[in-house]
Amino acid sequence: IVHHTPPGTNDKRQANRNLEEIKRQPEPVLREVWLYLKFLTRPLSEPVSEMVKAQVKNGRYKDFSAALQDAAWNYFYGPPRPFAEYGVTPEEVERAAQRDLASIRRDRKAGKLKLWKPGL
Repeated sequence: IVHHTPPGTNDKRQANRNLEEIKRQPEPVLREVWLYLKFLTRPLSEPVSEMVKAQVKNGRYKDFSAALQDAAWNYFYGPPRPFAEYGVTPEEVERAAQRDLASIRRDRKAGKLKLWKPGL
C-alpha cells in the first residue's frame, strides 16, 4: 500500500504541531511570543527601516535580522545588565575598578611593581 500525501501536507502537520507546542506554554511565554511575532510581521516605517539599514551598513550588525533581534531584545527585556546576576550596580563596579587602578598607580610610584615584558 502506497500512501500519497498531497504537497504541503507535511508542512501543515508540522505547523499544527508547532502551534500545539506553543499553546502548551505558560501564558507569559505566549504573550512574549505573540508580541515578538507581531513585532516581526509589522512593516517598518521608512525612517526606521533606513536607520536599521544604516546600522547594518556601518558594520554594527551582520544583517537586518540581527539588528531587529537586538532591538526586540532591548525592547522586551531592556538593555543587557551584566552585573545584575552578581547583585552589584555598574557604579559599584566602577568605584572598585578606580580603587584598584589607584592602588596600582601608588605601587608603581613606590617601585613595588616590576615591568611586564611579553614573552618573558
